[in-house]
Amino acid sequence: MINDLLNKGIELYHNGALLESAQCLETCVKACQDRGDDSTAMLALSNLSEAYMRLGRYRDAEMSSFELLLIARKKDSTENVIRAVGRLAMSVLILKPHSRNDEMCGQLEELISTARQIDLIYWVVQNLETLGELAMAMGDIPKAFEYFQGALNTVMNNDVFEADLFRARIYGGIARCMSNFRRSQRAKEYANIAMITAQITKSVHAMANASLCMAEVLIEADEPSNALHHALNVKERAVCEGWKFEELVARKLLTKIFLSLGRLDEAYESALRGFSLADELNIDEDASLFSLELEKICLLLNREEEASKHAEYGKQLAQKAGYAKLSKVICEVLLEDNTISNNKTEKCVS
Repeated sequence: MINDLLNKGIELYHNGALLESAQCLETCVKACQDRGDDSTAMLALSNLSEAYMRLGRYRDAEMSSFELLLIARKKDSTENVIRAVGRLAMSVLILKPHSRNDEMCGQLEELISTARQIDLIYWVVQNLETLGELAMAMGDIPKAFEYFQGALNTVMNNDVFEADLFRARIYGGIARCMSNFRRSQRAKEYANIAMITAQITKSVHAMANASLCMAEVLIEADEPSNALHHALNVKERAVCEGWKFEELVARKLLTKIFLSLGRLDEAYESALRGFSLADELNIDEDASLFSLELEKICLLLNREEEASKHAEYGKQLAQKAGYAKLSKVICEVLLEDNTISNNKTEKCVS
């Protein structure tokens, strides 16, 4: 019965029935706990964490990964320790994208070496990709580029499950690195390769992520009108399909695009929806950053009282979550805005 639940949960996941898959795997985990079947529980928890990630339930994914890690360590299962830490890192990347994650990066580095030794190549690639994304989030672009290149080389030189999905995401990562290196043409070339590769996979999520990557690259290349097309397409599909994380990313990009085009009302609407999504998904760092964007937009719209409320709320949220660096940035912006406001008053008086 337990194996039937596990197999059904995995089958439902691959058929796109994510909610039903999660429910089935939850039942499987409970049954394993009741019977003391740790081996099946580890497989169920690994797949359950992935289902939660796809559903946008990142806290649940994190907790499932923690549970998997505890059992794996108890059973001295190196393979499942690698899976658990890899999945934890993927959750951290979304929940705390702007925080320092040096300890997590160190663990991933060690486990990549171990995964190579036991021929767990899928997790070599996955963890290299995650390290690339973590390095990007921390602003270490040369290191991110190195990790993405390592992931790509591993995919090219091995028979890896879901190789095209990996390639599409990795090409996107390299494209964003090229943007940061101010090599716009190369960035657009890699983003285009990412889109073509995503189409080969026939995965709508892969195609959406590749389009978001292209939009980000075009923003950095100072082509907001072209970026708008890609970001809007993903946003509309995400709203239709209920893809909350993809919509969140699209809203970030759309806020930037509308601001650069001077379309302030649309920027405000996009940032407000983005804040709501970040709050719903418990991604506190993004919620803080959207508050900061709303504060800036409201100032441009001469809605100073509302701007002050957004900035203060963003500051409180950052402090409450313990994001010292982000809180400092918001405090600096508040100080700057007070200075601007005072200057305006002085000019009016004179």
